[in-house]
Amino acid sequence: MSTNKTKKAKVWAYLRSGKGITFTVANTRFGVKNLRATISDLVNAENVRINTAKTKQGETKYSLA
Repeated sequence: MSTNKTKKAKVWAYLRSGKGITFTVANTRFGVKNLRATISDLVNAENVRINTAKTKQGETKYSLA
């Protein structure tokens, strides 16, 4: 059995740990190229609410509501 997690599963685990995620973090840590689509998939699949905020650098930061 494979123990490799998908990119979406890695982002979901990161969010569940209580951290917020930006595109830069998602791209460098998990190789995610389209974070907005990944977040949308998670909202639909997991039926969760996501908060968005802007960082000082202008990036969108996603976190669990």
